[in-house]
Amino acid sequence: MVAKIKRETSPEDIRRITRIELLSDKCYRSLALLRRPSNAAVWAALTECIRQFQDAIPDNLYGTRHHINAVTNFSLAATQFCEFVKKYGRKDEIAPTLFDWNPRIASEAVNAIAVARGYADFCGVFPYWHAQMYAAEVVDECTIRFVSNASPLGRRVTAYHQGIRPRGSKPYIQNTALELTPTLQRLFARSYSTATVVGRLAVKFSFLRELREALFEVQEARSDQMRRRYPTTVIGGYTLDDFKKFYSAINAIAGAHEHLYHLWSQANALPLGSAVLVEHRFEWVRQIRELTKLDSDLIYEMLADTTFGRVPSTGFQVLPFVPLRAGGSVLALAPPFPLSSNWEENILGCLSRLDSDRYSAGSVTKEDEMREPLIALTSGTRLVTGGFKLPKSLPDIDLIVEDIDTRVLIVCELKWCRMPSGYKQKQERDREIRKGVGQIEAIRKFLEAHPSYLMDRKFVTKNLTGYNVVHFCVVARDHLIESLPGQAPIYSYEAFRSELENSQNTLAALNSLSSFDWLPSEGPDFNVQFRRRWAGIAALDAEAYFPGNGPRVFLQM
Repeated sequence: MVAKIKRETSPEDIRRITRIELLSDKCYRSLALLRRPSNAAVWAALTECIRQFQDAIPDNLYGTRHHINAVTNFSLAATQFCEFVKKYGRKDEIAPTLFDWNPRIASEAVNAIAVARGYADFCGVFPYWHAQMYAAEVVDECTIRFVSNASPLGRRVTAYHQGIRPRGSKPYIQNTALELTPTLQRLFARSYSTATVVGRLAVKFSFLRELREALFEVQEARSDQMRRRYPTTVIGGYTLDDFKKFYSAINAIAGAHEHLYHLWSQANALPLGSAVLVEHRFEWVRQIRELTKLDSDLIYEMLADTTFGRVPSTGFQVLPFVPLRAGGSVLALAPPFPLSSNWEENILGCLSRLDSDRYSAGSVTKEDEMREPLIALTSGTRLVTGGFKLPKSLPDIDLIVEDIDTRVLIVCELKWCRMPSGYKQKQERDREIRKGVGQIEAIRKFLEAHPSYLMDRKFVTKNLTGYNVVHFCVVARDHLIESLPGQAPIYSYEAFRSELENSQNTLAALNSLSSFDWLPSEGPDFNVQFRRRWAGIAALDAEAYFPGNGPRVFLQM
C-alpha cells in the first residue's frame, strides 16, 4: 500500500487502518499502574518522568533546546497517563504520606509512561489523517506509517517550528541553565549540609527560605527576559506582572528542590521517593506569598488557573500543579515542567482555551506589542513606522520600513498567531496567516493604483514609483506557514526582526529574508527519520525531525 490521504484510501485499507486505531485505544488495559489508587498512580507517573528525564539529559545539555524537547515529550506522556487515570483508573485515593517508591511500582511506572508516550503519538498524528492533512499506509496488521507529504520548503518550515535553526545562527531557545553565583553556591551548600534521609529513597533539606529568596530574584530576571506583552495587561483579577511574580516563585521553589536533589544524586541514589513536591494548597499559597508578597486571594486565583485538569489536552508545562486529592486540596509539582516553560505564553494559552473573554481582553494590545520593538529599530536613513489607515474597504497597513538612502520600501502585514495545539488549531492559525496574505495583496493593488497615497499623507517620503524596490510581505509571529509561489512571502517575526537589528543595509536584509536562508536546510541543518512508537500491540511510524548533528532528544512531527 502506498501512503494516501484518507479520501484517496480504499474502503478495505480504511478498515485496516481503523482496526489499528482501535487496537491503540485499548492499550491502557495492560497498565498495572491503573489498578493502584488514582493519586498514587499519578504520583508514580510523575516520579518516573523525572527519573527518565534525569537519565536523558546530561549536564552539558541542561537548559538547552534538547532539554526543552525532552521535558515537552515527558509532559505529553504524563498528561496522557493522567487521562487514562481519569477514564479508566480507580476512584479511591490514599494519603500522600503512604506513597512509596519501590521496585514493583517502578516497573509499573516504566510501562505506563512508555505506553502513554506511544498513545499520545497516536492521538497527535491520527487526527491529521482524518483531516486529510497526512497520508497513511499499512505496514503490517498492527503497524501504520504516517507521511506528512510536506514540500521541501514545508519541511524546512516544520523544522523551524521545532526550534532547529541554520548552523551558526543564534539559537531559538537560549540556554536557561541556572548560573551558580558565589551567593547561590553558599546557600545551596548550607541547605545541602542539612540533608536528612526520611524513608525509602527520600531526602529532606532545611534552610530553604533564604535560598528560595535568592533564586526568586534570578527567576524574576529570567521571566523578564521572556516577556513580550505589556506587564499591566489584565487577565481576570490579576495582571501579567502579578503572574510573573507568581511563576517566578514557583520556579524558585522548584529550582531549589531540583538542584539540591541533583547534588544528592551525584553521591547517592536518586531520591525518587521525594522527587515530586507534594503540599496542601494552603501551604503552596503560604510559600508563594512569602516570596512574592502578593495577596493570598490573588495567589489562590492564579493557583487555580495553573492546576492541571481545568483545560483539556494541556500538559504540565502549562498547568504544572497536579491535584492529588479530590477538589485539589493537595497539589503535586514536578520541578522539571515549570522550570522549562514560558510563564507568559502558558497563562495566555491556558486562558485562550479556558475563558475566551479574559483572553480577548488581554489580546487587544498584541498588534502594538508586536510593532513597537520593530519601530525601535529605526536608525540612520531607515524609518520604521505604522500603523496607517487606508480607506474603509481595506485593511490597515501594520508596518512600513522605508530606507531613504537605498530607496527600499517594505510594506508589512503583521500576524501574531498563537502556536497551535492539535490539527484544528493548526488549521485555524494557517487560515489566519493566509488571510494576512490576502490582506497584503489587497493593500498592494490599492497602492499600485494610487502610487502617491502614502506620500500625500506623509506616511512615506516618496511616491511609490520613486523607490528602487517596493516589497509586500506578511510577518508572522509564533506560527509560520509555507510561502506559495506568486503570493506575498511570509517571514517569521524572529527572522524579520533579526535582519533589521543586524544589518544596516536594508536591501541586503530584504534579500536575505527573500532567500529564506533563515530557515534550516534539510541535510546540513536537520534530517527527518521515521520513529516507531507502540501503544499496546498497535504501532505507528511517524516522521521525527532531528538536528543535523544527529538525534539527541527526539523532536515530534
